[in-house]
Amino acid sequence: MRKLVPVVCILGLILLAQSSLAAEATQADSTTPHGLSPGVLIGIAVMLVLAKLGGEVFERLGQPAVLGELTSGIVLGNLALVGFERAEALRLTT
Repeated sequence: MRKLVPVVCILGLILLAQSSLAAEATQADSTTPHGLSPGVLIGIAVMLVLAKLGGEVFERLGQPAVLGELTSGIVLGNLALVGFERAEALRLTT
């Protein structure tokens, strides 16, 4: 359980940074020269941390880690269905 505390803290910081960057991106309306916004990188980091956290939880329950990674992806992908709108900033739009 002590290993999960730093992971959860990092995840919280990433989510806070992601929401502030998403707010700045909507206000600025300027694109970066290379076309890659920092929000995309933070979104990928959030997905990777959630997958690792889900894998760790499922391993502690005696299941394969890949089931936890898949479950966290399914949960993250469907957060908008339950009304959590901050996850919408993780979607890649072209």
